[in-house]
Amino acid sequence: MTVSLLHVASFIAICQALLMAGFSLQNTKSPRTSNRILASMLFLLAVIGACSLFKSIAPLATHVRYHREIFLIDQLAFLVGPLSYFYIKSLLDPDVVLRKRDWMHFLPVPVAVMCSLVVFQYYSPFVIAKFPGRVFFSGAVLLQSLAYLVASVVMLKSYGLTLKSFLSYIDNSRIAWVRLFIGGYIVLWIIQFQVFLAWEPS
Repeated sequence: MTVSLLHVASFIAICQALLMAGFSLQNTKSPRTSNRILASMLFLLAVIGACSLFKSIAPLATHVRYHREIFLIDQLAFLVGPLSYFYIKSLLDPDVVLRKRDWMHFLPVPVAVMCSLVVFQYYSPFVIAKFPGRVFFSGAVLLQSLAYLVASVVMLKSYGLTLKSFLSYIDNSRIAWVRLFIGGYIVLWIIQFQVFLAWEPS
């Protein structure tokens, strides 16, 4: 097992995400809905990051037995887009609550899990790096994330904010945080897209 500086940085980032998730739940200054969504998203990213870290540092013989479980956990990435959208919505409107129909946004996760279970029946033993179909799962996550990013920008208009006024807004700290959050979301999407383009089947 070889541990690099990148692995150490990833481990620190995972720990920070978990600490920030705990802090968000205890934060009473922000709306409760926003805190819960942010905590859920941070915990989710920490779990996905931990799986990626495990895959990169553990010997193949050690973690090959858990490829199915890791692949199922990877499907939780379908939650990031909806959670980001509702988090931005909760920042723009502190009184917003998730309605029953809003939970339909999270349906891609069970769909992806069921598709994964079908895949496992045809690829045995299942090894993530050797599964050519994973490009479709990753591509679907990217498209979904892009769709929710566009939906978030459209939502700004419904709250009376044009893109120009949104980018220049400095008086409202909540709007400033939304701007920073969307900026980070775009950066992460671009990084994921570059990784997706660089992927080559083993």
